Amino acid sequence: MKKILTIDQGTTSSRSIIFNNSFDIINESQQEYALSFPKDGWVEHNPEEIWKTTLKVLKEVIKKEEAESKQEEATKSNSVKK
Repeated sequence: MKKILTIDQGTTSSRSIIFNNSFDIINESQQEYALSFPKDGWVEHNPEEIWKTTLKVLKEVIKKEEAESKQEEATKSNSVKK
């Protein structure tokens, strides 16, 4: 089954979502990051923090998906043996 790995870079967080062929969410991870307000009406982000949170959510969602795929394969394997 093909899967689609996405990045959703929002105003307050980085999110990574894995979809299946039907565009159902099969796994996701989200990490918030700090905002600073240097002047009234301004908002700033730290680009290094955005990069780090993006990498973190990508790694987390891939790790979750790999673990679940291994579990599904083990379940299939056990049911075939019975």
